[in-house]
Amino acid sequence: MSFIAIGLSLSLSLSLGYDYSDARALLRAMCDFVFVLGIVILKIILSNTNALSIYLQGKSVDVVSPKSTADMTVSVKTLSNLRTDNSFKTVWEMAEAIRQDIKNVIEGSDFTFKEARLPRKKQHQQSLVGETPDPSAPTPSTLEEHHRILTYFVCL
Repeated sequence: MSFIAIGLSLSLSLSLGYDYSDARALLRAMCDFVFVLGIVILKIILSNTNALSIYLQGKSVDVVSPKSTADMTVSVKTLSNLRTDNSFKTVWEMAEAIRQDIKNVIEGSDFTFKEARLPRKKQHQQSLVGETPDPSAPTPSTLEEHHRILTYFVCL
């Protein structure tokens, strides 16, 4: 969580100018639960695909061999296995812990943490030909369910 503390001290210590506004904009973006959740998910994806990426960039790799390599199979299977409710719960708890750390670090500063919230329900207007909204479309009722369906599973 030190990147928040470093960013906060940087933004407070820089003189007014271009760098100051950049540091404040970056900190403001980091003080958002959706950003934190995205970073946690990105960390999981990149940590599971890094070895494969390094292998595929090697000079001795031909075009046909990557499809059958064990690294690729393991990376794809690992990411597929992460598409469970238990894995999401772990990711959600990690994001919650980081959220609390950020809130502790920014306490007393002029930054506020932007909590996640459910988007407003859109009222689907019928078109002239009488279309109706798709009843099979997922309509999450909780914030956690919303991000599980529309963020976590989509990314993996």
